Amino acid sequence: MARKWLGKATVIVSAVAVVVLLCGCQKTRQDAAVAVIGVADESTAIEVPEAGADGARRVEKDFGTYEVPGGFVEDAVYSRQQTGKWFYVSQADEKKLAQSQNQFVNNISVNKGSCPYSAEEHGAFRRAILSQLMMQMNFFATRVANYEAGEVTGGGSFTDAGDILYTFTSNYKIDGIAETTTQHYIVGNQQFILVHETARGDSEETDRAALHIAKSFRWAD
Repeated sequence: MARKWLGKATVIVSAVAVVVLLCGCQKTRQDAAVAVIGVADESTAIEVPEAGADGARRVEKDFGTYEVPGGFVEDAVYSRQQTGKWFYVSQADEKKLAQSQNQFVNNISVNKGSCPYSAEEHGAFRRAILSQLMMQMNFFATRVANYEAGEVTGGGSFTDAGDILYTFTSNYKIDGIAETTTQHYIVGNQQFILVHETARGDSEETDRAALHIAKSFRWAD
């Protein structure tokens, strides 16, 4: 049986990827830092550990490298070279999943996506993602039983390597349980990296880990 914590994350990623591929762009790279979507920059609200701190280790994939903070492990069941998506959970949650796979745990996934525009053409990319998240939330609120829509916020910053980083956070409830999806997009030339977090309850540890992964990312040569 598939783990429940993978389902919703996959739905959101797929929906966003579709609309991103359909949009053009006009903005320049220089205004990424101030291209905040009318709200506070969520990506600066969390203090990120220094690279290599607290047992962090650098992981190498075909598309680049990033640091996984100490206390987090790559999930061996759903991380696949074939699908190009890697999942990370805390060591404590990995032990829970070893006992029972059919349960929700806070989790992070990392994958590469493609798009038809360059890093300089990131403005519409940002707007398309925000628009799609809003439409998706409204769709779920009207079509999915026991789903209560919340809000979508976002902001822009840079990775440690200087690449544009957009962060979008969606809050909602399912069966009365509050859940948060945070998506960190690292913009490249006709490609992007998505660090996707799905969490419930006290998610500070997972929030920090996801942002650490995103901030530390470096493209492969």
